[in-house]
Amino acid sequence: MTKKSYQNNIFDLLDRLDHGEEAFWHFMSDEEQKDFQPWLIQRWLSSRKLELVNEITNPLIGNMDKEMAWKLFCAIGVPGVKGYKFPKAPKSSSYKNDPIIGILAVEYGCSRRRAKDYRVLHTDEEIIEMAEGQGMDKDEMKKIKKRLSG
Repeated sequence: MTKKSYQNNIFDLLDRLDHGEEAFWHFMSDEEQKDFQPWLIQRWLSSRKLELVNEITNPLIGNMDKEMAWKLFCAIGVPGVKGYKFPKAPKSSSYKNDPIIGILAVEYGCSRRRAKDYRVLHTDEEIIEMAEGQGMDKDEMKKIKKRLSG
């Protein structure tokens, strides 16, 4: 059994939202309403209206039904906005080669992925102390200090 594809034309929905067509919700079939995914629309909207999405929809969207989400999206619509692009998630692999994350991984005896979460808990000076305590040589220390200052 194959899964049905997304019933709604995303660009048509975005256009209707931008024009504030609240009543369109009632013209959608039950299956189209059921298939409407607020998180997906929010993701598309954030590519052109990031401030509005962050300030208005992010705090509210998780606790409302789909019709209310539709109305909220209509309220932040801006007619004439074109060129939506689906924003890609940021690459999270940057921590793999980061010497600071390496220091924290050694200090806490954990994976680099876990150590990345500990970074916010430490000042730059503490990181330098950890590096010195781990016996880093001068070249490695320069690299770490440069990374911390940049």
